[in-house]
Order: sequence, then structure tokens, then C-alpha cells
Amino acid sequence: MFDHVKHDELFQQGFALVCDNALIGETSDDPEEKSFNEEALREGMDLLGQVIEMRPENWSGLWAMGKGYQRLGDYENSYQCFKASKVIARKDPPDPYPDVLRELAWSCLQTDRFDEAIYYTDAARKFRPDDYTLDANHALAALMKKQFDMADQLARRALAANPADKITQDLVKMIEEVRSGKRPFFKSYQQMLAWESE
Repeated sequence: MFDHVKHDELFQQGFALVCDNALIGETSDDPEEKSFNEEALREGMDLLGQVIEMRPENWSGLWAMGKGYQRLGDYENSYQCFKASKVIARKDPPDPYPDVLRELAWSCLQTDRFDEAIYYTDAARKFRPDDYTLDANHALAALMKKQFDMADQLARRALAANPADKITQDLVKMIEEVRSGKRPFFKSYQQMLAWESE
């Protein structure tokens, strides 16, 4: 017999631990703001693992697991969690679905699945056409595919929507420098990270 009370308690505890540690400092360049408690994160992921074992169709649990793996730098398992979450979330009301698509698209970038990244970003933009972060993600995927005109257009549109966004500013600069030959073209997400750290 399915224990709803135990399921919900495990989910609430695990989800809180993962989100408290996996989401911290996502948009910050300050290393101190990016610090997290790995032990607590793994504890939360263990709890969510029990939740998913009890109820495999819990897309929120899979989404949070994907964020946890992402924070730990395990991008392949992150991708697998987001992809499984996407299949289930599509059956729910549409509100959460674009966020699942966004995370799946980003995990595609992190695992060098650039065609998939473009596909899922386009799918998310159908729900939220004014979301500049989706334009920025698509621009990065286009850059990886050497679609320089598309990358530049989307990055500048994202920057126009939020001129103060440092990440998008850096993306526009990155596209300009790679396109002009000032910087060598990078073929993978890891190469891009190395470029950013220079």
C-alpha cells in the first residue's frame, strides 16, 4: 500500500535540502555566494531518491535531482533526470513545463548536446516568448554550432531585454571575440568554462 504521508514528508525534506544548496548563487560570480553544503545536498538527494523509488512519476523530485547533480558537476546524470522529468511534467498543467524545458536545454549545453539544446529552448520559448534567458541559452547553443549570425542576434536581443545582466553581457562579448577570431572557437562546454576563467 502506498504511504502518502511518508512520501510527502520525504519529498518536502529532500526538496528543501536540495534547493537550499543546489540553487544557491546560480546567477552570481562571487565564489562565496556559490558555496554550498555538499553533505546536506547529498542527504537531500538520497531522500529524493527514496521518493522517486516510491513514486517514479514524481517529476518535481526528478527535477530537483537534476539540479543536485548539476551543482555537483555530474552533468550526464543531471541531463537524464531533467529528460525523465520532462516526459512526466508534460502530462501536468502547462505552468511548470517551460521551466523543466529550460533546465533540460541547459543540461544539453553542459553535455555538448547542442542540437537538443536548441530544440528544447525553442520549445520553451513557445510558452514564454518574452523570456530573455531562453534567448541567451539559444544564443550559446547557436554559437557552439557556429551559427554566428543567429547567436549574435539572440544574445543582443537578450541583452536589450536586460542590459544590466552580467552573464548576457559576457555572452555578447564571447560571441564577438570568437566570431572575429580574437579568441579560438571552443567545441565543448568545458572549453567554454576554461575560456571564461581566463
